[in-house]
Amino acid sequence: MLRNYLIVALRNIFRNKLFSIVNVFGLAIGLACCFLILLHVKDEFSYDKFHERADQIYRLVLHRYYPDTQVDYALSPHSLGPVMFQEMPEIKAITRLFQGQGETAITYGEKTFNESRFMLADSNFFDFFSIRLLNGDPKTILRNPQELILTETTAKKYFGDDDPVGKTLTATFGELQVVGVCEDVPENSHFHFDFIGGLTGAGFLQQPSFITFSVYTYLLIETRTQARAVEAKIPDLLRQHAAGQIQARMGVSYDDYIAAGNGYEFFLQPLTSIHLHSHLNNELDTNGNFNYVIILISVALFILIIASINFVNLSTARSSERAKEVGIRKVVGSERSRLIGQFMTESILITIISLIFALLFVEVALPAFNNLASKQLSIKYLDFFTLPVLFGFAVTVGIISGSYPAFVLSSFRPVNILKGKFSTSKTGTLTRKGLVIFQFFLSISLISFTLLIYSQLNYLQKKNLGFYKENILVVRSNLLPNNREPIKQELLKIPGVINTATSNTQITGGFYFGFMIQAEEYGSDVITSRGMVVDEDFIETMGLNLIEGRGFSRQFNDSLSVIINQLAAKEFGLEEPIGAKLIEPVDTGGGYVLREFTVIGIIEDFHYNSLHDDLNSFVLQSMSGPNGFGTFLYIRANSNNWPETLASIEVKWTEFFPQQPFSYFFHDEYINNMYQDDQASGRIFTIFSLLAILIACVGLFGLASYSTHQRIHEIGIRKALGSSVSKIVYLFSTDFTKLVLGAFLISVPVAIIIMRFWLNNFVYRTNIHILIFIISGTLAVAIALITISYHTIRSANTNPAKTLRYE
Repeated sequence: MLRNYLIVALRNIFRNKLFSIVNVFGLAIGLACCFLILLHVKDEFSYDKFHERADQIYRLVLHRYYPDTQVDYALSPHSLGPVMFQEMPEIKAITRLFQGQGETAITYGEKTFNESRFMLADSNFFDFFSIRLLNGDPKTILRNPQELILTETTAKKYFGDDDPVGKTLTATFGELQVVGVCEDVPENSHFHFDFIGGLTGAGFLQQPSFITFSVYTYLLIETRTQARAVEAKIPDLLRQHAAGQIQARMGVSYDDYIAAGNGYEFFLQPLTSIHLHSHLNNELDTNGNFNYVIILISVALFILIIASINFVNLSTARSSERAKEVGIRKVVGSERSRLIGQFMTESILITIISLIFALLFVEVALPAFNNLASKQLSIKYLDFFTLPVLFGFAVTVGIISGSYPAFVLSSFRPVNILKGKFSTSKTGTLTRKGLVIFQFFLSISLISFTLLIYSQLNYLQKKNLGFYKENILVVRSNLLPNNREPIKQELLKIPGVINTATSNTQITGGFYFGFMIQAEEYGSDVITSRGMVVDEDFIETMGLNLIEGRGFSRQFNDSLSVIINQLAAKEFGLEEPIGAKLIEPVDTGGGYVLREFTVIGIIEDFHYNSLHDDLNSFVLQSMSGPNGFGTFLYIRANSNNWPETLASIEVKWTEFFPQQPFSYFFHDEYINNMYQDDQASGRIFTIFSLLAILIACVGLFGLASYSTHQRIHEIGIRKALGSSVSKIVYLFSTDFTKLVLGAFLISVPVAIIIMRFWLNNFVYRTNIHILIFIISGTLAVAIALITISYHTIRSANTNPAKTLRYE
């Protein structure tokens, strides 16, 4: 029976070549798009699951409350984790990570590279996480920060095939001994490093602290119930250990401090949820976005539905051609169930053929898709589950797509068919029209959403951030502090260089110091403000707008001066901010001292974070002050020949720092990279939106072919009666255009809902312009008209004598 089904199915597939090609092509593209998206989604959900005990590992993170705001941190106090481990039996193990900041030159022999991916970890790191140690003694590694373990790739970069253990690397801050090699951290990890040293012995660990945040703490807890119990115990433990430090640092009791609106709420974050669900301050790496993943899943589903609708529409449209086949089969005794089996076999066979082409498309498109999505995806065909899952998926699509046509075709009554009284039912026609509308509703929604993404990205790139971002070169080096003024003066001699400045961090997107600053009256509310340390030329170089007071100057002693933004003045409650005194409690190791600062200037608020986030208070301290340490050099130039300017800058750099490579980036490119996930999503949505409309048009092409074929006699009569080709084309095009316009009207409110959902990821966002819908609707109608025009023009140009010869 099955053999007969297959023979008949193959015969029908080869007999109706246009129908088969359209269906196979549409389904193949749809399946390929679906597979690519699902590969991406699978990778996003796989983060950190390679650890053997991933479901038992939690990260300790913090909601930090202030009187008027809340800030969430991925960091935690370095003393809290060990105390929790000692006092809470539910915790089986802990480990801590510290991420190094900045970039330094590492030298071995004649090889020198600028490196930035440094971490420190507790000695049990390789027991806690499933990252294999390939070389080195696990009992003696990670004992101090000067002994490093390199990843396999890093070891080969410096030492080739030689054994690196026991060898010494030279950094700008001292010598580092290699004590081991570990495997590369997988791409689907929320943290990465090239060098990892021991956290034990780090200077900042020497003094216990429960209210400053410096490390990433991970806990091993066997059950979720125990994790909730641990969370419930943290407040009392924190009160017990932090009250004295708050009293010493803030000058108020713990209860008064909490009553004033301050607070620390620690909670546990499952390891496997970090990548898609965590967007806290000081994340170890850029995390994914769960909303994007959901939207991508929806896009995959939309494309698959569009491709399946093609099959349904074309199969039911051909019902008049296959009616006699059904009638004869029923007359000779074929049961309806066998007819359904025959049509379902044909549907599944077409889907399996489409699957083969889809996998070929995936292999061809995967490198480009990886480049778009910044991934390293691949299909492991030899994996035990891969081929059965793909085959099962294709069969399921074939069954779902073929069910409606099979039941419709098998329901025809043989008496009517063989008497020539068969005609396409009104219900079938309405169903096909409804499915076409649904296809284009999905396609137009995708196009509209893609246009919105580009509108938002254009808004982000053009929005005034409150500082210069073009024509600024940024160089980073730990060697700058001792040479910053001489090299700045030399750089200013280069033609085109307008100004230079130094700071301790980047103006946007980098790590910022948190200044705990109080109003002058000791004991008042404490406000944490982000900030950076800058030199006297920073405000002018970066184009910050000084609206009151003055900037830092070499003519004054500004070591204890600060410049604050408008929001900081508001949060500090300073009605007359110039001359106001602000106090910073400073931990000296033996207690806290109060360092008094004077406000000398007010700058206009500027966007030091990405536009996903709101503006907050910001404080600038002087490079001449106690925190002065500048590792970032900003060079603003008005150059029409950047290659020549860069070459001149590199010459000057080499004169001052011959032992360190010249490593730089352009400030505007760095800022744009803050939105690289959004940009990648935009590119992905663009491609899949175009493919969705292509698949819909392929179906429309086939449907138009059968529609004009069925109405060929009508066309002949109209031509015989004097209708022009243009009128006939207009008549036939109008029917399909109405369907597309109907889809457009339905898509607008749905697209607006999706757009608002996505725009909620941004604090600063563009408006949903009507132009987006005008463009998407016009584009859909134009593509539809072009698609159907081939058949309508061809049929309209047919000689009516041929079509009416036998009438």
